[in-house]
Amino acid sequence: MRTNKYSATSGPLTRAAMLIDYSSLFKSVETRTGKTCYPDEVILEMIAELRRHLQRDFGCEVGHCRAYADFSQLGDHAAHIQRELVHNGIETRFVPTTIQSNAPESVLSFETGKLLGRHADQTTFVILTGQRVYHALANVLAQHARQVIVLPVGMDGEVSDRDVHPRVRYVSASLLLSDAIKKVSGTESIEGLDEGFESVLTGSDRSAVEHTVVTNPVCKRTLEIVQRYFGQYDEVYLTPLLRKLSEEFDEPESDPKTVINELEESGAVWLEKRRGFPYDYTVLIIDTEHPDVQTLRAAMPAEAEKPGVDIDIVESYRETEPAYGDGGTSSVEMDTD
Repeated sequence: MRTNKYSATSGPLTRAAMLIDYSSLFKSVETRTGKTCYPDEVILEMIAELRRHLQRDFGCEVGHCRAYADFSQLGDHAAHIQRELVHNGIETRFVPTTIQSNAPESVLSFETGKLLGRHADQTTFVILTGQRVYHALANVLAQHARQVIVLPVGMDGEVSDRDVHPRVRYVSASLLLSDAIKKVSGTESIEGLDEGFESVLTGSDRSAVEHTVVTNPVCKRTLEIVQRYFGQYDEVYLTPLLRKLSEEFDEPESDPKTVINELEESGAVWLEKRRGFPYDYTVLIIDTEHPDVQTLRAAMPAEAEKPGVDIDIVESYRETEPAYGDGGTSSVEMDTD
């Protein structure tokens, strides 16, 4: 029997935005299914399955859900298609392609940027598309500490792993189709949807990590500083964090690098390498399953969640700093220069 990965005791649902390149998606589905199915009905099935999967297995609730297309180009049933999308809780964006053929892609990207700036609670962006891969948009979202899942039905060319941000995952949208439609469209069995989603939403495997009590007062204070100033982020850029710790610590013996290493040994945090431009960088991630972290979060809200704190403050550090350490270790013993 399948076991759900999320339950009511796992905490509040996280928020996701779903952006649908309906023009591209409709064309790709129509090509695959031919005259055996109505493409708009197939797409509604895919969207419903994607929503169920996000909420049931990962506690991720879809907030904004928008479909972009020149609906006048989708045949005689354009009005019916838009009506059914609205009835299913999907906002429609009519984008004429008479002047620019890829207008839906451009408007989708522009409005995604607006969502990113206005809705800090949406930590995951899901892009459902046909042939377009949205590589640049996905990487920009990931650089702003968002999880990104791109689900194309088919891709024009290939996206090299070397060029994809670690927080971006490409999963075939064909896996959202029912078995009957897969058989009709000739979709082959490929990488499972569970595996694709789990790798991007759950991050590193922490099942073997042992949690020990944080007894060092300086380490406890460090956790408080992280929660107060960076608490709304899933991960924290290490360089600005070390600078902040240096400002907060009065005692010369409280070396920030040593403190981070001690917290890592206790299982309260871990470090990961990220690819970036112009430099790679390192992030610190809080283990929310650690007992001391849970106690702290229950006792004090993140100050960074209050109005007036912008992610650009943190971004500005990374734009001017080289990589912190190298990719072969998670230790913070190396020089930051």
